Amino acid sequence: ICSREQRGKLIIIDVVVGSHSQATCHETQMLFDLFISTITPGWERDEKEWSELFKKAGFRDYKVTSVLDIRSMIEVFP
Repeated sequence: ICSREQRGKLIIIDVVVGSHSQATCHETQMLFDLFISTITPGWERDEKEWSELFKKAGFRDYKVTSVLDIRSMIEVFP
């Protein structure tokens, strides 16, 4: 059986709503969500929504790390 590193991973840099504990970041996330919803049909997802998406796509595990202000790095493993 291969380790995570040997099987590779998918890296996503995006907003994970609620992943940052500071109140100002929550407000920024909400504002960003409003902005995105007015110019595109997209939306931000919370960790539960990301998890469901990964499972439906056939991935087995993931790791979320808060980076870059309100954005997070999501590592998704096959």
